[in-house]
Amino acid sequence: MLYRIGKFGWKLAYYLRLPLYFRYTVQQDLEANVFIATSPDIKGLNFECDKLSDVQKVVLDCAKYLVWGMLHPDKTFLSEHPVPFRNEHVNLNGWAMVA
Repeated sequence: MLYRIGKFGWKLAYYLRLPLYFRYTVQQDLEANVFIATSPDIKGLNFECDKLSDVQKVVLDCAKYLVWGMLHPDKTFLSEHPVPFRNEHVNLNGWAMVA
């Protein structure tokens, strides 16, 4: 069973090492010629990429830092802190799974 980040109990599921996932959407801005990605599950996950192929990498890179901040709201993120994802899989259908 997968637990969605942002739903009730997801932090407990993370500490129990259960697989987590989050949703995101990708839209194309034809005027600016960029792809815009946002997530309703992870606050602050909003960015633009020039290429659709870059979206996949940037989604996980940004999500790692933002989820760490959600897990530790009282701490400042430092680069030596571990990021919470162990195994990662992202597809462009609009979801990402972490295990």
